[in-house]
Amino acid sequence: MFAAPAIIGVFWGAPLVAREVDAHTYKVAWNQSITRTRWLTVKLAVVGLAAMATVGLLSLIVSCTHPRSTRLSR
Repeated sequence: MFAAPAIIGVFWGAPLVAREVDAHTYKVAWNQSITRTRWLTVKLAVVGLAAMATVGLLSLIVSCTHPRSTRLSR
């Protein structure tokens, strides 16, 4: 369960970087004034924030629509 976000991130983030490498646009990005590490960090951070916002919104929707009477009590 703890590895799920990392696994999802790998499968979501890898195509973004692969698309840049396949289109050879990474050469343009990496030759600009920003470093390769910063380029990759920003690229993955944008996707990460979008993923967190999506999961947060879905979690809020599920928690608001789930009837409270079916929760397990101790």
